[in-house]
Amino acid sequence: MSTATDHRDDFDRFVTENGNIVRFKYYTSSTSGNVYDDNVTLTGSNSTYCFGQHSNLNKALGGVNPQFFEQGLISFNDSILYVPGSIIITDYTKIAIGSPPGGVEYEIVPDIGVKNYDIGSTVIYKQLFIRIINNGSWVGEV
Repeated sequence: MSTATDHRDDFDRFVTENGNIVRFKYYTSSTSGNVYDDNVTLTGSNSTYCFGQHSNLNKALGGVNPQFFEQGLISFNDSILYVPGSIIITDYTKIAIGSPPGGVEYEIVPDIGVKNYDIGSTVIYKQLFIRIINNGSWVGEV
């Protein structure tokens, strides 16, 4: 009989053998100013690395809800990324694929970005909808 830990280990083994190295860089935010016109500053802190499976949405439509496209939440230029369930995702997380990263950085797509797949209380893996950060950095990033 398989346990949640067995499934998590199987997923980890699969992405290690078949996936890409993925870097998650975490940022902290601070605000200054008044209530209506706050200045937000994002400061990079630590990074986490893991293996993950990355695909462009135009090639991986099997697991994508068509309503996401109809509602304009995602586009064919976005990507899907599967990572181990132990990876932490925050509001300000930048993602880079490859070692070394190819110069393209991604952010989580708002509203539908992260879906956990779990058994009981053990998250086996996460499905992330990610989008290229067009200018390479966020407003207020230092």
